[in-house]
Amino acid sequence: MIKDKNYVIKPDQIEDVPIGDAFTMLMNDCGMIDSCILPEDKLTVRRQTEAGVGDIIVAVHDDHFLVRRIGIVNGNFYLVPDNDGYIPVKKSDTVTVGRVIGMERDLR
Repeated sequence: MIKDKNYVIKPDQIEDVPIGDAFTMLMNDCGMIDSCILPEDKLTVRRQTEAGVGDIIVAVHDDHFLVRRIGIVNGNFYLVPDNDGYIPVKKSDTVTVGRVIGMERDLR
């Protein structure tokens, strides 16, 4: 599990996190704003490579973390944003690294 909950991981460090453990990352865009996940929110993520439709996951896409919901569009799996200003990304174009299991927001 997370040894230091204030430590925030970057995409190039993900291989250091064993499957089943958790890590912390910062939300980096407004793609999930309709699910009340805002930029700079601290997300707790369980390291896993599989997740189901409707789960909010973290994937690596173009060397960046992408936080989206797994959905089906025209019979194909996509990472779907909860913000109409963003477009879905084919799941096959990403590498799933974990499922979001918690969120923390600094209100200061």
